[in-house]
Amino acid sequence: MPDTPNYKESEITGQKWTRAVRVQIDNPINSTPSILFVEEEAINLGAKVITNLSGNLYTQFAPENPLHLEIYTKLNELYILLREARDAALII
Repeated sequence: MPDTPNYKESEITGQKWTRAVRVQIDNPINSTPSILFVEEEAINLGAKVITNLSGNLYTQFAPENPLHLEIYTKLNELYILLREARDAALII
């Protein structure tokens, strides 16, 4: 029996957008810190969202850029808060 082309084909309406699905930060001792955003394309078909990896954005932190410096500082502050909370929970 031959296959039926486009079985149950129907018109659909939805939305499509790109988002960062993963963020990777590298903070080596003897090198410039960097950040990698892994992007995905999301398609919302109402009852279902389909995602596919679609690319990457990469940059090195530039301390002369006020936004980069602010983000780097905030991330470091968050790390300190999280490790202090973790370490305090270990003390009995």
